[in-house]
Amino acid sequence: MNPIYNSKGMRVPGMFEKGGAAPKGYHFMPDGTLMKDSDHMKKGGATKDACYHKVKSRYKIWPSGYASAALGKCRKVGASNWGNKSKK
Repeated sequence: MNPIYNSKGMRVPGMFEKGGAAPKGYHFMPDGTLMKDSDHMKKGGATKDACYHKVKSRYKIWPSGYASAALGKCRKVGASNWGNKSKK
């Protein structure tokens, strides 16, 4: 890992050439910065929105094709409008 220098010849902190492998516990970002794994890779799932809860309560088998399609439709129209019959 060779450090990267700016136009004035000073070393840019946290920037390394991608030629070698990152040290253990670190990884390279697409822009070339070296980042600690614990800072970038936070553990935990994505937040679950209202549509997720509404659809999951309605469908017995999760995940399924029907439930996934319903989740997409709910997110398209909004949780407050999904599941209400339209009045003609």
